[in-house]
Amino acid sequence: MLIDQRQLSLTSKGSKLFQQRNRAIIMVLASIIIISLTITTITFAMLWNRSKSSSNYMNSVHKGTIGFPIRLPNDGKYIQWTFLQLNDVYEMLPLDQGRKGGLARVAHVRQLLLEENRQTYTILAGDFLSPSALNQGRKGGLARVARVRQLLLEENPRTYTVLVGDFLSPSALSQSEINGTILNGRQMIASMDTLGIDFVIFGNHEFDLDERELISRINESKFSWISTNVYKSGTDQPFSSTIRYKILTIDKINILLIGLTINVDRSYIRIINQTSLIPFVQQFLKSISNIEYDVLVALTHLSLKIDIQLAENIPEIDLILGGHEHENYFLSRGVKYTPITKADANAFTVYIHRCAFNLDTKRFLVYQTLTQINSEIEDEPKTAEVANYWYDLGMKGFQQIGLQPNKTVSCLPSNIELDGRSTSIRNFPTLLTDCACQSILKSTSINGTKIAVFVSGSIRIDDILRGTITQYDILRVFPFQDILFSISVTGSYLASKFLRSCEESIGEQTELLKFLRDLDHFSTWLTRTQASVASEDIPNTLNEAEQLLNQHQTIKEEIDCYGPGYAQMKEYGHRIICNADTTDPKYIFLRERLNALYDSWNELDQMWHHKKNMLTEAMQYQMFIRDSNQAEILLNHQEAYLAREQQPKSLDDVEVSIKKHKDFFTTMSANGDQIQCVCSFVQRLCQENHYLDNFLFQEKIQINIYMIEQIIIVCSERNVIRIMVDANIAAFFLLIKIFCRKKCIESIFFQWNIRKKNNYSDFCHFAPLNNQHILK
Repeated sequence: MLIDQRQLSLTSKGSKLFQQRNRAIIMVLASIIIISLTITTITFAMLWNRSKSSSNYMNSVHKGTIGFPIRLPNDGKYIQWTFLQLNDVYEMLPLDQGRKGGLARVAHVRQLLLEENRQTYTILAGDFLSPSALNQGRKGGLARVARVRQLLLEENPRTYTVLVGDFLSPSALSQSEINGTILNGRQMIASMDTLGIDFVIFGNHEFDLDERELISRINESKFSWISTNVYKSGTDQPFSSTIRYKILTIDKINILLIGLTINVDRSYIRIINQTSLIPFVQQFLKSISNIEYDVLVALTHLSLKIDIQLAENIPEIDLILGGHEHENYFLSRGVKYTPITKADANAFTVYIHRCAFNLDTKRFLVYQTLTQINSEIEDEPKTAEVANYWYDLGMKGFQQIGLQPNKTVSCLPSNIELDGRSTSIRNFPTLLTDCACQSILKSTSINGTKIAVFVSGSIRIDDILRGTITQYDILRVFPFQDILFSISVTGSYLASKFLRSCEESIGEQTELLKFLRDLDHFSTWLTRTQASVASEDIPNTLNEAEQLLNQHQTIKEEIDCYGPGYAQMKEYGHRIICNADTTDPKYIFLRERLNALYDSWNELDQMWHHKKNMLTEAMQYQMFIRDSNQAEILLNHQEAYLAREQQPKSLDDVEVSIKKHKDFFTTMSANGDQIQCVCSFVQRLCQENHYLDNFLFQEKIQINIYMIEQIIIVCSERNVIRIMVDANIAAFFLLIKIFCRKKCIESIFFQWNIRKKNNYSDFCHFAPLNNQHILK
């Protein structure tokens, strides 16, 4: 019984151990299966996401959404990176009924650029004030900007997003109060952090905030603030935690970034003003001369006029990424034709700068693409989520103070729209500005106001209002809390101001019209003269060459007559441009036209001198043809004389032949000097790089060979010695005469063994003999 109990106990224990072991094996196998499935799922998800991302990138490139990546030799000599530039944007979400803008879309483009080049940097260049979209969602929007950034990252991981000022104020959403605290740009910092901004600089509207609020926004941000000319008031220290410059190191090159801001009068900061900015930047670059950099990029929030002055006076700058104008510009200025770019406000467009640096030549290349941010670009989800969150939060803030932002104020007919775009209101009146004036008159009607005046720049909506108008739309039009004043002036005073303004305008317009007329006339003459100088008439004779050269000199006299007029036109044009509004498209076009005129004038001078050199060489060639023809005639005559075979039959005949040969020697010597002059002339033309130098050199060789053939003609079968122009040969014939008188002619010819096949080597055998040796 005890044995049975023990066996049962052992069997029970073995069964339990077996079950435990099986359970452990099953758990291990299950764990392995779960881990394998997890790894497979993650791998598949990564591959699917990469495939989708690559597909999105290729589709965007195919459609031209982000332009096209540059193709340079893959030899390791080129370092490539990308800058994504935004400026002057007030809204996070798309505008114009979703057709334009949107920061989430820009973020998407940034991702695509990062796929193209990981060295992609995003730069915000001024006035980025609200993360929402405009024009009923058709334009703008931070989510779209984020999408653009994605596209750029897919194209090139070296993609950098840069923001150049004015993104904290003014916007309607920034004025919303959340739990008693005004947003003051908090929504923009959150949206920009999500989008992936790399670098920003101050715009003038950042200083609408007080010092405490601005420092808070700086501390909340994840990106770098670059500020070269902004200091803490009363010190030479940078404001808050900003840096004066940034060095980007990409592989083997260093890129220097500096940030320059337009001057603003605020008590807590000191800004180097625009009038002193050029010498300031020059001195700043000297102060960091110990820092090595290959490329200098200036991030600016300045007027276009100052940007141009920077490019023209500081050649160290390779690229200027600017803001403040609210309109897109692309200019090239300075001795290096430094590019100056500004995108449109509210992320309607962004600039993509694909940069490359050649390590061998140290040459910097940049290829710009102005990309529209519209409904064709999808939102980047995370940026869109953050932008919508802050938008909804802002709407609740307005509701807490009694406003109803979504309440309808008016409904416009389908054929009516209120144009509040910066490009419109800053240049001419629109229905929106008319309505604003009417509203001002109505609100001050108690004072009997007859005329309403306001600064067009106070309208910040930069959008077109259509259909339903809400309270929030009104807040977007006038985000500033301004005070209206009613003042009383006499009609005569007001009329005199308007008339004086009109007279000045009319006088300026009259002078401008006269200048434009003269400019048209001068441009027409310049084009015609360039065409005349550029003609490729080549003279075929010496007379034609002289005639064309005289005509060309007449053109020079005409150019000299136009010189004083050109100088006056240049001075007047420069004065107009310097005093003009740098944002006015008419003056921008005039500036471009004047620059083209200056270039054409300089080109005309170069063309004239080039044509003169060509005609001079053509005349020299015709002179050579004339002289070479004469030389050939002389050589032909000499050859004909040498070809005669007259055998002397007596001593007297020999003496007569020798006398004739002496006379021929004299003539041939004189002709040789003339022919040698031709050869020397050709030699000089070849040394001066004549455009026909190869042909002239061949002609010279032919003439020399022709002369040598005549000089080195050997004796004939009957020992008739042909003439050779050389002092030794003259002595040779003198020796013949002496021996002839001694009746030893036969022995002489026998001694020298002159045979029928004598050649130049036979002649060289006795040519070195001098006269004295022979006479001896």
